[in-house]
Amino acid sequence: MRSAPASTPYSFGTFIADSGSHEALAASRAVAENPRFEHNPVLLYGPTGSGKTHLLHAIADVMRRNRKVLHVTSEVFVRRLIDSIKSDELATFRRSLRDVDALLLDDLEVVQTPRRRTRAEVIRLLAEVADSGVQLVVASRLRREFAARVEKRLRQRFPKALVVAVE
Repeated sequence: MRSAPASTPYSFGTFIADSGSHEALAASRAVAENPRFEHNPVLLYGPTGSGKTHLLHAIADVMRRNRKVLHVTSEVFVRRLIDSIKSDELATFRRSLRDVDALLLDDLEVVQTPRRRTRAEVIRLLAEVADSGVQLVVASRLRREFAARVEKRLRQRFPKALVVAVE
């Protein structure tokens, strides 16, 4: 699975934080500098153009200095998952995810497909990844009213989960 480029113009230094994104910036810096310590998983949510992808790139840039990071779009992730199921290589795919220190997924709303089995498998796989100690950071275009429900469910399963708005 291909990951994002090793170096990108998207850094914490180039992120322009306004009043609606200070918490997201602080959380992103914290997880980049100290993964698997404070928060796992981390969900960054907000509208298109709010800076979620910028923050994911910045996290990846910092973490790649001394950690193995897989940074992909959810579309690529889901396609790879489906391919591994079709080719009977799901166990290999699962192992590859546990071999990284961090999994960063952009555009998680792609998972909201009509295929219930695919959705269930993605959720199960992400839970498995986080449970195994891999730092999981996800970005999504969730609406604020839906994010509260997601946060409640995440906190039930993952007490250290962090859900933060990027506005």
